[in-house]
Order: sequence, then C-alpha cells, then structure tokens
Amino acid sequence: MTPVKKKWLIFVSVFAFWLVADLWTKHWADTSLANSGHPLVARVADGDVGKALKTFVAERYGFDGDEVLKAMPHVERLEAPIDIKSEAKIFADSDTIASSRGYWIFWRSDVDLPPRRLDRALELSRLEGWLRMANPAASREALVDTAKKSLADTDFGSWAADAFRKLNPEDITRLSAEQRIHPMPWAAAALNPEQPVAAGETYLLTHRQVDVSGEWFKYLYAENPGAAFGFMKGVEPDLRKLLFMLLSLVAFIVIISISHRLPPTSRLVLIAFAGILSGAVGNFIDRIRYGFVIDFIDMDLGFMQWPTYNIADIGISCGVVVLVLDLTFNKKSVLATPKTPKADAAKSQPA
Repeated sequence: MTPVKKKWLIFVSVFAFWLVADLWTKHWADTSLANSGHPLVARVADGDVGKALKTFVAERYGFDGDEVLKAMPHVERLEAPIDIKSEAKIFADSDTIASSRGYWIFWRSDVDLPPRRLDRALELSRLEGWLRMANPAASREALVDTAKKSLADTDFGSWAADAFRKLNPEDITRLSAEQRIHPMPWAAAALNPEQPVAAGETYLLTHRQVDVSGEWFKYLYAENPGAAFGFMKGVEPDLRKLLFMLLSLVAFIVIISISHRLPPTSRLVLIAFAGILSGAVGNFIDRIRYGFVIDFIDMDLGFMQWPTYNIADIGISCGVVVLVLDLTFNKKSVLATPKTPKADAAKSQPA
C-alpha cells in the first residue's frame, strides 16, 4: 500500500469511528433517556396483559429493586388520541381544547419512538409573563384573559409548526387522521403500582437518567438547537439553520482540502482533522433529522456546571486540542507557516 493510500485509510477509519460512535450513542440517548418533553413509550403487548404496572414498567425499562418505585411518579398513562384539524383554534375555549394543557404528537414513522410535547399552558404562561412586565399592576385574571384574546386566532397547524420546526400545518391533519395526536390532561391521575395493565394501554416514562458517578457525571437527555456546548443557541431558528448549513459546508471543504495536502507522515494532524470533521458531520445529521442536536453527557464539576455535550463535541474538541498542541510544541509542524528565505537571510546577517 502506498503512503498516500495509507494516509487516506487512516483518515477514513478515524472519521468512521467517531461518526459511528456519535450516531449510535445519540440513538441510545434518544431511546433510553427521558425528560418531561421527551418521554419513553411502553405499549402493553398481549403477553403483558394482567401484569402489575410496576412489574410491567420494571421489565420494559430494566429497573431493578427500588428503582421501579422511584420511577413510578414519572409514569403516565397515554390518553386516547383525538381528532383535531390544522385550522382548529388552539387557544379557544371549546371542550375538546380547553380540557387539555397540551398534546403528545408522534411525529416520527415509528410510533414507539418518543413523541413531541406541545404545551398550550406553557405558551399562555410565557405570554402572561411578558404582559406582566408591561403592566405589573394588572391582576392575574386580567393578564390571562388578555393572553387568551391575543392568541385567539392562532390555529393548531401554525402553532405546532412554530413550536417544532419539523412539523408543518399539513402534518397536523394527517397525524390526527393517523391517531398520532394525544391530549395531555391538566393533572395526570396518580397510578397505583399494583394495578394490572390492560390491552391497548400505552404508558409514558417522563424521567430517566443514568447516574454514572453520582451527581458530577451522568447521562441525561437534552436538546441543543445551537452548536457545540450551546453556541448560537439564541439565534433565530431559520437564520441559525442557514448558518449551520453554510458553516458545515465550508468546514467540510476546508478540512478535506487541508487533509489532501498533508504529507503522509503527518498522522497526528490527520487524525485530529478526521475527528473534527466527523463531529461536524454528526451534529449536522442531527440538525437535518430533528432540527436540533441530541446531547446527553452531563458533568457538574462542583465549581461549575459544564454544558451538556455529546460524542461529536468530544471529537471536535479533541481534534482542536491536538492541532493546538502540535502547532505549539512541534517545531516541524505542517500547520506552521514556513519561513521565507528573505526572513531567514535577514536573521543571519549581523546588525
């Protein structure tokens, strides 16, 4: 094998390793970790009918001993799907809408994957907070009434598309017809751990994290609309999406061009660029699929809470660190700008 072919073999191997590790761990986080907006789904199969709820939950999620009892307060029964159209006024006072604080929407083709939570109550509360800042002396009843009136003409499709960019108004009518939209009651009924589960029931687990080493190192589900460690999180969504696409394209072209020009002996620099590129590609794939990046590694160092991150961020960070170290301590680094003959000659002449 020629040195050039060996160089590209190393680059592709490192790139593939980081990318596969990143995508696999994100899939694991998506299907194994839960929070209030990203619950895990457990549908009662024929073989589960009649089991105690705590037994069903323990078997489905792999809880041991007292873990299942700690998890029970976070278990909810999924309400029956509703028929609602995209043009429905989502903040109206009709019985169907007013009885729900929000909706679980199974927007992906696999209905066993976590649904998306859209919360009417949160939207009203957010607008009420803005109104209170504008008029601190107003009563809560007056603020709520004003908030409802200002949102009265908002239809379900527009509201859903604004709250979650992977949906569009036409999706709501289709998902409703497919029985993929479920209401969230204002107060979920408490479930008895000993009650038997019945055929056709579906349960949601709204909290699950993995404590790797106490409070300072754990796995928990998080969504990041920004870049590594939350960069550009506050930028307007459409502008942020465009910027990320342009930056990803530029990064891909630049890294491939530099790697092409690297000599076969510069393996450490080549590995660093492969890690950076794989991290950028991994996060870019998430933004295309979901509109956000899945993060799950959480560290509390005591003196600071490190931003939640993922394997792609590790690949990017390690690659950058390696490049900086090589440029700083390697006198023959291929990253350093070569000295011009004139500069060398000037240094060699006596003053």
